[in-house]
Amino acid sequence: MINYWNKETIPYSWNPKSTQAKWSGSDTIDKFKQNPESSKWQNIDITYNYSCEGFRTYDFDSLIGKEIDVALGCSHTMGVGNPVECIWPSLIEKSRPYPMLNLGLGAGTTDTVARILTNITGLFQINTVFIFWPEFVRFELYTDERANFIIPQNSQLEQIWNMDQQVSTQRFYKNKLIVDLLGHNTINLTNGLVFKEHRILDWARDGMHFGPETHKLIAKLFSEKLTNIE
Repeated sequence: MINYWNKETIPYSWNPKSTQAKWSGSDTIDKFKQNPESSKWQNIDITYNYSCEGFRTYDFDSLIGKEIDVALGCSHTMGVGNPVECIWPSLIEKSRPYPMLNLGLGAGTTDTVARILTNITGLFQINTVFIFWPEFVRFELYTDERANFIIPQNSQLEQIWNMDQQVSTQRFYKNKLIVDLLGHNTINLTNGLVFKEHRILDWARDGMHFGPETHKLIAKLFSEKLTNIE
């Protein structure tokens, strides 16, 4: 079995590598046509530029020796359905002196966050890690070929127990402890908790993910938390 949790390792991504695409994941032409706000997106260009490592961000080699920030999370961090310049990691990058390595993955889990941060520890000079924690019910399974995300839409009957609220919450606390023990300066927001207190302001091109105004809100919340600890 491959050890997907080694430090100083290129993290596994289920995205294509070194690829440019106009549509990705749930952001499809069909979803766009079904979106009640489709007219707003009619003339907005969205391009998914995937790095050599399979993330919607810089190639890792371009950041060697530089001090960087890191963004982690699921599709709301990757920015599915939005131009890359409008998503919260890019907005934070504009206000900071460091490049932002956006390692968000569509269908990412709390396991994904802890795994990827473990992998890149030691590879880069990391200033601050910004985590927008995914839904707790999701988790990863591993084979010799790949890391697999398990979400309600692709789960098998025998996996449902692992989505129990108590089990899911304990998995989150385990993964957050892993992150804390890695010793980085980390700013945390949790998807569910954020939107208990704030409403979703708009929707992305696919009608399933947050739109640019909501990404501005998320960036603002991260910036406020960062200011409070500096």
